[in-house]
Formats: sequence, structure tokens, C-alpha cells
Amino acid sequence: MVFLRQYWPYIMILALSAFLRFFRLAYPFSYPGVDYPFSVNGADEGIHLMAARLGAHGYQMYVQVNAQQGPLFMYVYGLFEGDPMAARIMSVLFSMVGLIGMIFMAEKVANRTVGILTTLFLSFNFLYFKESRIASVDLYCTVFLIWAFYFMVKYYLNVEKARYSQEKLSYMNSLFLVLAGTLFSMAAMSKLFAVIPLMCLGCYMFVRWLRSLRLFKHLSKHLFIDMVIMVVATLIPTLIIMSIFGLEETFQGMFLDNLNRPTQDSLIRLAQFSAFGGILLIPIIFSMVAMFRYFRDRTVQLIMVWVLSLFFWLLFQSLTWMHHLTLLAPPICLLGSIGVYHLLVQPVGSRVAKQKTVSLKEFFRALAYERGVTTITDDDSMDDHEADVKKLEKVKVEDIREGKLDDVRKAASRTDISKAIWHDITYSKRKLFIIGIVMFFILLTAGSNIAFVLYTDEPIEYTVAMEVKDLTDDGDMVISGDPLVSLYANRDQPPEATNLAIVRYPPIDPVDLINYTWDYDVRVVILTYNLTGWTDYVDFVREYYDFHKGYDRHGLVSEIEGEVPIALLTFNIYVLPDDVSLKDAREEYITFLRERDQSSS
Repeated sequence: MVFLRQYWPYIMILALSAFLRFFRLAYPFSYPGVDYPFSVNGADEGIHLMAARLGAHGYQMYVQVNAQQGPLFMYVYGLFEGDPMAARIMSVLFSMVGLIGMIFMAEKVANRTVGILTTLFLSFNFLYFKESRIASVDLYCTVFLIWAFYFMVKYYLNVEKARYSQEKLSYMNSLFLVLAGTLFSMAAMSKLFAVIPLMCLGCYMFVRWLRSLRLFKHLSKHLFIDMVIMVVATLIPTLIIMSIFGLEETFQGMFLDNLNRPTQDSLIRLAQFSAFGGILLIPIIFSMVAMFRYFRDRTVQLIMVWVLSLFFWLLFQSLTWMHHLTLLAPPICLLGSIGVYHLLVQPVGSRVAKQKTVSLKEFFRALAYERGVTTITDDDSMDDHEADVKKLEKVKVEDIREGKLDDVRKAASRTDISKAIWHDITYSKRKLFIIGIVMFFILLTAGSNIAFVLYTDEPIEYTVAMEVKDLTDDGDMVISGDPLVSLYANRDQPPEATNLAIVRYPPIDPVDLINYTWDYDVRVVILTYNLTGWTDYVDFVREYYDFHKGYDRHGLVSEIEGEVPIALLTFNIYVLPDDVSLKDAREEYITFLRERDQSSS
């Protein structure tokens, strides 16, 4: 009962979050065998799950299977043969683990109020919510980063405590670094973007070590050893995970092939970041307050390393999609919550200093708060923070320690603290305004998520997949522009033709695709999504395959070819007739393409 009374806000938020994530996604919250993610993502989700399925069926990852993501979840997905429902349930569970990690981090960095606000912001954030209902490596990377930075926060809080005492760092600090390094490794082996904050964190640790050589020599040796521990703790799990599909193959597929990403149009990038800014508008605004006000605080510095390194990387890298920006949501929500809390707490300064009854400790903490010293708690003594006191302008350490309260008050009145003090009525209006816009934002995001879940119809992919299943036998291969259709139908795709998205390397052309169709004796082709841009291959299919049915997302089903256009969000099923030889069709059409290219040149 004590636990419930103390943590009931968290319990209610997590319970509602879990229900919204499971609702209409998995039995018993949905019909058996049917899940309704409100954002079906064939470009990534289907490719990753199909690649994992093919890897489990014996095809060589990164060699035969054209995949470019990390090996960790390619292997995990393969354990249940790329089943979409199992993968989505795992995403829900991971998202809840991420929320719990943010609760721990917020309480460690700040307090209960910031923790509750952070949980509300992140739980109902559209990106985090959407990714938690699909098989998303971006989500897994985000969750691993949350816990990695949580252990780094715990590590640096211990370092800060040891700065002003001669105590040695305990073995627990080494454990925190081992856990953080392992989690960073798992994040990078899920999504390569995690390498960016890891590298920036390494630079931060190196700078802190250099400063310790001058200011805290008793810690410099320990900080250097800690850097070595961090490197080893990150490197060993990375090599182990990479060895699952082969070190050389994984390095080629995950690292080198990703160097060949196409360049994104500037307007598309601007639209992506503009939409992201709208989705996280309130947390972004208040995170500016937190970064400006507490940039000297070690824990806030860590969060800034996390968010700013990823932000600038995603801003300037060659290709960024909206789901990549999910990695930014947790640190922005935490910083935004700190900013909100800072503005809601009534500033204390010269007005309190004028009260004759104020205690030295109360005044000291208020003054420290105004100067951005956030490491002081109610239980701390004056002596523990002598170095922090030095940061307070025009206030002498001797005045604090000897209790010369009048001198301290006079010094405070000469500073700019009084400029930050608003009149009570102005402060009350500001407080009500901040509470109002924050509550409106939370209700808006929560309501939109509920609406997306409630008003999502059964995905048309299921209907198309059942049709494909009836047209094929077990063991037959199909080619679909959306691999989710093949997965729902329990059919494999040719491994080289699994990834037909924009980001793929080595490149393939229509002739390659025609060859794969013949090599794997593909009897059914579904023209949809990524496949619709392959004009020559679409013409090949329409020339030698018979049209079966066309589907669109508005419920139109047609047996007349052309009535449902071949487009990004439509599904046209073509079946190879029994009297057509794929070998002859392949040779005839490739010859036609070559002659056409020669005549045009």
C-alpha cells in the first residue's frame, strides 16, 4: 500500500500507456491473429522482418539478404521467423521499459514532479507511440540509449560527490560504466546512429579527465581507468554481436554499405524537421530554458550531449526520415520537463533575503538555485558544497561558513538576482499560463493517439495476403513491394529483392530484378509501394503475368486491370500463367531492354 500511495501517478500513466499500445494490436485486446497498427510501415518494418525471416531460413545476412541495419534485432526477429505480431508485442514491451528508464533518470536528475511530467510527455509523444506499435529498430535503439545515459548519470553523480572529498570512487562506478557501455553497444548494433552520442560522450569524458589533471588530481587516475573500462565494455559486446552473422559481412553491410546513402531534397528535410517541431513543440520550447539555465550542471550536460549530438547529425546527414527523429524524443521531453519545473517554482532571491526569519540554509539554497547550482539537496550541509558556493557572484565562502548573514544579504542585493524576481500577481499569471499550455499539449497528444488507435481500420495488407496465400503453395516465393504482405501470407521473398527501398546497396536494376524472378521461380508478384517505381519491371510483369485482382485502401476491389491504378498505396496482384516459361520471358524481355537502350544511345 505504501508503494501504491507513493508511486500511483506513475502506475496510472504506465497502465494507460500499456493499454493504448496493446489496444487493437494483440489478443486479448484485438481479434486472435489480427493486429491493427495505425501506421503500417512496409519500407522498414517489412524489410527488417523479412530479412530476419530469410536469415532464419538459411540465407546469408548482408551477403544474399540485402539488409543494412544492425545485426542484433535481425537475429532476435529471426528467432520467431519475422512474425509481425510477435515483433510488435516486443516493441510495446520495450517502449514500456523505456518509459520506466525515463522515470528513473528524471528522478535521479531532478525530482518526482519532473519525472511525472517527463513520463506524460514521452508516453503520449506521437513518434514514440507510433514506433512502439510496429517492429522498429529506431525504438529499440532509443530505449537502449535511455538506459545507457541513465547509468552514465549515476556514474557522474558519484564522480561529483568525490570531487570535493578525498574518497575514492567505489566499484559501483565501474559497474555503471560496464552497463552503460554494453547498452551503448546494443543501441549501435540496433541502429548505427547510436555511435554518434557515444563518440560525443567519449569526447566529454576525455575533456573531464583533462580538467581533473589540473583541478582534481586525486581523481585523474580513476577517471582515466574509467575511460578504459568504458571502451572495453562497449567494444566486447559489439564484436560478439557482429560475429552473429560474421564480422566481415556485418562490417560491410552495416558500416560500409551505409556510406552510399542517397542525398535527400532540402525541402523534404525541412518538412520532416518542421513536423517534428510541431509534434514536440512545448517540450522543445521549455528544453531551451533548461539548457540555458542549467548548462553547468553535470547531469544536464550529459543530456545535452545526448540530444545535441543526435540533432546535428540528423540535421546534416544525407538522408533523414521522421522515424529517425524518435531518438530525440526522450532527452527533449526530460529537458522540457526540467524547464517547465524551473518556471513553475517561484523564484527566491532578494525578497526572501529581506525576511529577518530566513535561515542561513534556506537562503543559501535559494541563492544557489538562482545561480544554477542544482546539486544541493535538503540534507546537504554547507561544508559539502564549498566549491559550489564559490560560483555565487560576490558572495564569500567565509561569509557563508561563519554565518555572516547580513553580509551575504548585502552581497545578494548587489547582484542581478532581484531582476529575476517577479511580483506575486505576475508570477501567478505566468504559472497558470504555463500549466494551461502544458496540460493542453498533453491532452492534445494523448487524444490524438487515442483517435489514431480507435479509427484505424483493418489493414488491407491482411486481405491481400490471404489472397496471395490461396494463390501459392508452401515454399513458393513471391515478390511484393511491401514485404509485410509476404509475411502475412507466410511466404518468402527472394533475399536479394527483399530491400527495394531508397536506401540499399549494392544497387539493383530492373534486369537484376527480372533475373531474381526467374532464379527463384516467382509465381506471384504484388505491385505496390517500393516496386511501383521500377517501371521496366512493372512492364515485364504486366507483359508476362496475368492480372488477378487490385485493391486500394478505400475498399475498392477490382478484377479489371487498370481500374485500381498501380501506385504507392494500392495492391495489384499478378499471377504467372502455367503456359508461360519464365526462362523464355526473361531472355526475351532482357533482349528487348538492351536493344532499346542501344537504340536510344
